[in-house]
Amino acid sequence: MEFRKIDDYNSIYFKEVWNIYEFSFPSDERRELDQQKEIFKNNSYNFYVVFDSGKLIGLITCWDFADFLYIEHLAVKESLRGQGLGKKVIKKILKKSNKEIFLEVELPQADIAKRRITFYERLGFKLNEYKYIQPPYAPDKKPVDMLIMSYPKEITQERFSQIRKIIHKEVFIASINLTSPGSDRAPRQCDR
Repeated sequence: MEFRKIDDYNSIYFKEVWNIYEFSFPSDERRELDQQKEIFKNNSYNFYVVFDSGKLIGLITCWDFADFLYIEHLAVKESLRGQGLGKKVIKKILKKSNKEIFLEVELPQADIAKRRITFYERLGFKLNEYKYIQPPYAPDKKPVDMLIMSYPKEITQERFSQIRKIIHKEVFIASINLTSPGSDRAPRQCDR
């Protein structure tokens, strides 16, 4: 398995992985193309195209902060799902990183959300039951009720608050500001 970092939308792989990204995530849970073009400039942001045996299989995006890694998106091509490739991608990230790792998951209401949580739990992630709302990626998008999963252990309420504050400021406020250049308007405060 190989990760190839791309840092601009002119990459020869970008169009294909962007199609996977748009197909894999609802509009309220992803950036628009103009935002993506700008977010590449952020040094903490990493957009990896994932290859297995030389074949492009998907993508993973993550934010490398001072003391933790935040996995924002993971997607495998629809035709390749169910073959254990997502598991291989996460295992590689776990092996590569010596930091705490966090990611968002939807509330366990739908079967697919329950399966996703179980998938991450089998890989060693812990579900933290603290109220978390993903802020909107843009003024015209909606906030999304989520939960935070952590690796390698559950986190305290205090640590959760620290992580949430950083993610909201660095990931979501940045996205809003990209949508409205020159704007100092922050996203709606969803959870305090």
